[in-house]
Formats: sequence, C-alpha cells, structure tokens
Amino acid sequence: MADKVEFREPTGEDAAGYRTYTPSKSAYECFMEEEGIPIYRGIGVRDTRELELGDWKRTGGKGMFLALEGLEGLKGMYVLEIPPRGALQTDNLMYDEFLLVVEGRGNSVVWTVGQTNPYVFEW
Repeated sequence: MADKVEFREPTGEDAAGYRTYTPSKSAYECFMEEEGIPIYRGIGVRDTRELELGDWKRTGGKGMFLALEGLEGLKGMYVLEIPPRGALQTDNLMYDEFLLVVEGRGNSVVWTVGQTNPYVFEW
C-alpha cells in the first residue's frame, strides 16, 4: 500500500493530522467586510475618538466596526461620525439599536411603517 504514510507523533506547533480547521465567517462578519469601512479587532478601545474612520457610503458618514473579543455573535458595534451640520442616510432597522453619543449634539427622527407622527428627540 504505497498511498499510506507512516504515522509520526506531532511535536511542538505541528498539527496532529493532515488538515487544519478554519472556521467559516459568520453572516455578520461578511456584512462588515462588504460595508467597506475599517474593522477594529481587539479586547477594547480606550477612546473611540482616536480611531481612524473610513467613508461609509451606505450611511453618508464615516465609520468603523468594533469586533471585540468575547462579544462575537452577541453584539454588533460600530463608531459612526455624522458630518458637521449634516445628516445621515435613512436606515431601516430589523433590531433595536442602542446609541451612545460621545461628542456633539443633534436630533433623530424615528418611526415605524404606518406611523403618522414620528418620534423626534434631541441628543
């Protein structure tokens, strides 16, 4: 049997076997990459104002995804900068969204389909 290879015990960092496991990307990881903005990967961020943001065409602002270790599959987070005296594109959300304003002020308009009077709030 010429196709059989003699077994050799792995040592050090050698893989035990012929293949290595590479997990497939989640739908959210694919989404983050397709949005075309930077992705920060790490255990945390000291000051989000120091991050290098990229042009986020879908929103009309600048942004960066935060892919923090330990939150995979639990929280989708991003930093979004609104242009001064500007506005962002309208966005339809399927889930609740929690916003934290780091600096500045403005207002938001929120409504659901069929609602005649939207909620307007200042932040």
